[in-house]
Amino acid sequence: MTSTKEFFNLADLIGSVGIAASIGLSERLAASDPLLARLVSSILTVESRHDAFFRHVQGEVPNPAPFDTGINDIWAYNLALSFIVPGSCPIEVPVPILPVLTVEPAALPRLAVKPGAMPPHVNSTHGTALQAFTWDPAQMPFTAEEGKQLLAGWVNQVNVPVYTPLKITANGTGTTSVPSGLSGIAFAVVTTQQYDNVNDLALGTMAGPAVVPIS
Repeated sequence: MTSTKEFFNLADLIGSVGIAASIGLSERLAASDPLLARLVSSILTVESRHDAFFRHVQGEVPNPAPFDTGINDIWAYNLALSFIVPGSCPIEVPVPILPVLTVEPAALPRLAVKPGAMPPHVNSTHGTALQAFTWDPAQMPFTAEEGKQLLAGWVNQVNVPVYTPLKITANGTGTTSVPSGLSGIAFAVVTTQQYDNVNDLALGTMAGPAVVPIS
């Protein structure tokens, strides 16, 4: 990072992903090891205070939504990969590696968002904000899904995933609208099927996830 603003922006991104991953982990541990689930819950309260501070110093609302968003371990690992030095871990984690997905407001210049940084906030109150999705076509040639409508799958708070059509505008680029009613931090992926929960959507993810700050 080269400035205080960039530092807090990155800290906000890491904190948001950490909270989302901890929620998902706590849910899984509640069934297998309730004592560990309690420990993870105690970490969540600390992470939330960190996140509120990072938002406050950037002039944002410390608590933008009544619920934080939980994510699957597949998504959490893939989001963490951008901060991991390749080959630095001798153990191969048995989690699928997904093509990277970048999301930013379609009206902004293509280089407006640095890799690994929190993208600008969008307003989804009326569902009119247009988002640009980019991916590496060499990693995921969507022509393999010819005949199927590409979708952007959105996960936010404790709600069922919602989907919007993804329009291909160029090789490795597409646009879609942001669903109305989202708040706080949302996660977006590319898929071809509509799943009714985040775990199934993670298994059907073709690219992503990307972190999308809504408010």
